[in-house]
Amino acid sequence: MDPDISYFAILQLIRWRFVLIEESGSAGSNLLRAERVALQVRKIVEEIAFACLSAVEERNRQALLNIRTKDADAILAWLERKGLLRLPNAQRIGEPTPFARMTLEGGAGLAKGLDLDAGTLKAMFSRASALLHERHPERLLEAQVIAEREALESDLQRLRDWLWLHVMFLKSKGFLVQMGQHGTPSFMTDLTRLSDLPANN
Repeated sequence: MDPDISYFAILQLIRWRFVLIEESGSAGSNLLRAERVALQVRKIVEEIAFACLSAVEERNRQALLNIRTKDADAILAWLERKGLLRLPNAQRIGEPTPFARMTLEGGAGLAKGLDLDAGTLKAMFSRASALLHERHPERLLEAQVIAEREALESDLQRLRDWLWLHVMFLKSKGFLVQMGQHGTPSFMTDLTRLSDLPANN
């Protein structure tokens, strides 16, 4: 499968994880709500890690056979160590200009502070995994459960803000991805460098 097709398929799945949490609302106890969010945070970070692999697996397929069996934190660490890690860059729609009806602003503009790095993603993965692997959740104090739930909900919101509209570069190609609002489709479109456009005569 082409890396761009694989990437978009993964992002569509992530989008439905956000929708699932929104639809579930505040049903259940604080513990059940925390576990529900923890599962989705862990799965989203896993899917981000595999999406990052899709950017390099076409030329490194054999070398990546073993790494694909690892947990998300190990995959992200391996990609970072090898200098292969490419993460999404959050974007927001800026003001139109005389030259463009729509502009995008990244981390230096309206999307400032929205990008997440590998260390933050690994911390989110660890926090979600710790709660899901808790052997005796019934022994947790209610205040501790509420603190965990709030931290995980914050993680989920940060993931959503980061991914909802972003640019991603896979190998030599760039894409703009918008994860559509509930009830509307998502889309991904190629980015074209100005230097690649034909000159106006």
